[in-house]
Amino acid sequence: MVNLSITDVVGERAEDVLNQLIEEYNKDAINDKNIVALNTAKFIEERLNDITKDLDSVETGIESFKTNKGLTDIGVETSLDLQKVNEIESELLKVETQLSIGRSLKEFMITDIEKSVTTSGLGINDPSLIGLINNYNEVLTTYQRVGQTSTSESPVMVKLSTELSSLKRGIFNSLDAYINGLKVEQNNLLRKSNQINANISQVPNNEKTSRSVERNREVVEAIYLLLREKQETTAISLAVTAPKAKIVDSGYAPDTPVSPKPKIILLAALVLGVLIPLGLVYLKQIFYNKIESRKDLERNLPQVSILGEVPKLESDAKDRIIPNDRSVLAESFRIIRTNLQYKLGALNHDDTKVVLVTSTVKGEGKTTTAFNLASTFAYSGKKVLLIGGDIRNPQLHRFFDANLKRKKGVTEYLVNSDLKLKDLVVPVDDNSNLYMLLSGSIPPNPAELWMQSRTKDMIEEAKGMYDLVIIDSAPTIVVTDTFLINKFADVTVYVTRANHTDRGLLEFISDTIKDGKLTNVAAVINSVKLTNFGYGNKYGYSYSADKKTFMERLKAKLNF
Repeated sequence: MVNLSITDVVGERAEDVLNQLIEEYNKDAINDKNIVALNTAKFIEERLNDITKDLDSVETGIESFKTNKGLTDIGVETSLDLQKVNEIESELLKVETQLSIGRSLKEFMITDIEKSVTTSGLGINDPSLIGLINNYNEVLTTYQRVGQTSTSESPVMVKLSTELSSLKRGIFNSLDAYINGLKVEQNNLLRKSNQINANISQVPNNEKTSRSVERNREVVEAIYLLLREKQETTAISLAVTAPKAKIVDSGYAPDTPVSPKPKIILLAALVLGVLIPLGLVYLKQIFYNKIESRKDLERNLPQVSILGEVPKLESDAKDRIIPNDRSVLAESFRIIRTNLQYKLGALNHDDTKVVLVTSTVKGEGKTTTAFNLASTFAYSGKKVLLIGGDIRNPQLHRFFDANLKRKKGVTEYLVNSDLKLKDLVVPVDDNSNLYMLLSGSIPPNPAELWMQSRTKDMIEEAKGMYDLVIIDSAPTIVVTDTFLINKFADVTVYVTRANHTDRGLLEFISDTIKDGKLTNVAAVINSVKLTNFGYGNKYGYSYSADKKTFMERLKAKLNF
């Protein structure tokens, strides 16, 4: 007794390999005992392959012959062709009759106009031609009736005569089209008849060829059947030979694997499941240098108060607050407005407050923040002036008509002492309390313009006319413009952007504040993901009417 085993990752495959191994072993032993029978079987198999090819070739020839000739059963097809010829001749007779009637009707119409035409019993199947002829007969009847009491020169007779001529031309045209259609149909029927007659004439030759091919097929088929019978006889003689080995138990696989050990795999998975996330988090902290939430500002700028956060908008969402806006964007700016009011209220003077909005680099949302902040204050009832202080790269005009980019503004005011603020201010259409002083033309010397005394005049004049002045200034790390006008501001709103502003730039902001270049600074974080938004929104809290989910709406409709 021999016990065989094999280790494999697939139990079913191991079973098949062992069983097949024993089967092949027995086959080899039987082959040793039946060499003559195997050689006979091999010879028959080879002959069968050859005869099969010959039979396939003969049958392919029959198929090709019938396909080329378009035949299935010669006798039946000949009978069908004769039947088709009779049907075509019957159709041809009808068409020729209609053609003769059409030509006769046309010759009849060529004669005197005062003859009525009838289609009854003629078999004409053209509805438009029948309609024209019936209309012609009706007008002709009217013409003949009126002609009994009127002369041919009377207006009525002339009109009827003209109408009869027009109808007659229409009938001629319809008759021509009708006759041409019948001619086409006649030619088609004649062509079909000639084709079928040609097929009938080929019947004797096709029948002779078909019999010859069928005879060859019968001979090859008889040889094939004989070899098949001999093959079965040889197979029976081989089957009676007993195998050399007897199988006590067929191959089988246990229910539990022998390797690997599940506990070791689970332990390794647990360890990797902990180490990989920790490693990814660690690598992100090392290589990702962008701020993500207010925690980054609180950690790196502890001396700066945070007014609020602006959520990240969808690609198709509007970045401008509108009246009665209840979006998350509008609510975030209302929070910023409230916090800024507390900061402005803590100042020691009652004059109009000036708020300077700036950022470190371009693209952090400084202009959008300034505009929406001004809009939010204006919607609360304050008369607000928004000044485009970034005269190097003006952007405020993009919230309105692009043509406003060419309107005079800050640059012209600083250059021309004769201009007054009221001559340059632009009211905002959908916000009656909001006014804008655009940047104007881009000057060659922005820094020198801000250093002139006209800058102070502009701020003082604005404070005398409005309840709040907000200045959209240039980025601080690129140019010095913001530092020159910061002395006129009561509060500086510093805008940063999540996933955009480098953490290294926070050190620049801190140094700028320590050096006194910016005073009374408060920060705003722009484009914050909802998962990192504030202290509560990431937990799914909101303050608005609850919206039913899709499943809740579906259950309500189904009365569940």
